[in-house]
Amino acid sequence: MSACYGFKDLTPSSLRTRPPELAADFKLISQNKRPLTSKRCHGIAESYLNQRLRVRHGRWLKDKGVALTSSILHLRKKRLKLEDHKLIQECAYELHKLFEAKSRKRGPDIKSSQSAALLGLAEIFSRAIKSKESIFILPHSDESQFIQFCVAAFEPYVSAGECSQFALEQAWKRLKAKNIDAS
Repeated sequence: MSACYGFKDLTPSSLRTRPPELAADFKLISQNKRPLTSKRCHGIAESYLNQRLRVRHGRWLKDKGVALTSSILHLRKKRLKLEDHKLIQECAYELHKLFEAKSRKRGPDIKSSQSAALLGLAEIFSRAIKSKESIFILPHSDESQFIQFCVAAFEPYVSAGECSQFALEQAWKRLKAKNIDAS
């Protein structure tokens, strides 16, 4: 496999696939004066860089004698000009930005959204049963009508694991403890 794709080796460190890890690898590659000789330019990172160079600069690769089926690592043996290294660095930097964006958390924290929804549902449930007590006295047991109400309210909008009866019981129990400790 390594000869076919030009990979140095397929060790666990070369198979770093999580976006934050790849973003860090591509940042180091883009900062290296000779990016193809970077220790990080192998395995999955090399594959992504190979693909990016082919898409962006296919004609340039062809002029350098890199066949369509071969790896960019063949360029390591050639004497590249400064502008050639800059071109590879730019592609690595583009990949760094791409994977950095993929690794950023999008949207609000699920637990805080779930907590806000549970508090809102507790208010609605409390009004529906005409309770004058604090919403934090609502029970968190599995037979609780409040928890069953929350499961029914969450089901159409949230994945099964996040709105399971057990998950909501635990979330409500955690919210109650947090608010009772705060008072």
